[in-house]
Amino acid sequence: TATRVGRGLLELAAPPSLAVVPLGTGNDLARSLGWLRVWRAGGLEAFWAGVAAGRVAALDVWQFGAGRPFLCYASFGLDARVVEGFSRGRGSGPRWLHNLRYLAHGLRQAMAFPGPRSALRLELRGAGRREGSRVTAEPAVLLAGNIDSYAGGARLARDAHWGDGLIEIYLFSTVAAYVRFVLAARLPRFRAPECSFRARGVEIRGTGPFPVQVDGEWAGRLYPDGAFTIEPVRALPVLVPPADFAVREFTGVRWTAPAPVHPPVPTTFGE
Repeated sequence: TATRVGRGLLELAAPPSLAVVPLGTGNDLARSLGWLRVWRAGGLEAFWAGVAAGRVAALDVWQFGAGRPFLCYASFGLDARVVEGFSRGRGSGPRWLHNLRYLAHGLRQAMAFPGPRSALRLELRGAGRREGSRVTAEPAVLLAGNIDSYAGGARLARDAHWGDGLIEIYLFSTVAAYVRFVLAARLPRFRAPECSFRARGVEIRGTGPFPVQVDGEWAGRLYPDGAFTIEPVRALPVLVPPADFAVREFTGVRWTAPAPVHPPVPTTFGE
């Protein structure tokens, strides 16, 4: 939902600032911007207080291929295959049931996934490296991340930032390495991974068909005769809560209407 709203804002010459209410499935963008922390501290009242006390920052928006902007991440391989299958059989129901179905489907796909059989060729641009630097890899998953949260709370590189003009590339060589990361990255003592590469843009080609997903949406396949380019589009203004935001300072004070003050009613005495 946040990505679709963001795509709509891109059509405006002067878009308003975006604040993300963390009521989605994964809430990765809300988590990265700081709104999930505020919501957990005090719900809607704390969220509105955070909006009032927040500041405007610039969120990088990237384009995947032709005309598909994204805010969070794009990936090739196993997780895109999971998204493809789940999007076809997605049913209705409460969020917990939706998440359970996704987990079960993901585990089935991981067990059936044959592993990397094709190579990806990356041409990296900028970020302190020689223009046109080329890398070849055979990953089970290639993840291009703009934020520091993935798959509903798996933490990515600690120094990743959504407003630095850089995209982080993570390569997971095996299915086991990817599954281990997704599960362990939610634990408090987990050490966030280092990204494999960091660039200002990348062109990706494959030697075999690779499934692709963008911000949790199925985006097709990369075939041997094709290529996908990830490049910056522009920045969107977003609202973020102050780092030292104290919910208790605002809750029940700023958003509580004062008691109405009525003028005294004149007393009339009969003659």
